[in-house]
Amino acid sequence: SPRPRITLNDYHKNELRFRMLASADPVEADRLLQLGQQQVARRWAEYEQMATREAHDFAADARKEG
Repeated sequence: SPRPRITLNDYHKNELRFRMLASADPVEADRLLQLGQQQVARRWAEYEQMATREAHDFAADARKEG
């Protein structure tokens, strides 16, 4: 998958449910947005790191033969 093309903030601006939260409680909406953006960045970094690993970096197959 390609890297996300828009920020989570831009995505939230296009979604009514997130705009409603921002209207009702802007401080909490901003706090949650920051947490969400951190998770997006962390998860993407983890995916990139996994994509560059070699097969021997992963555990051996534990399935039984036959």
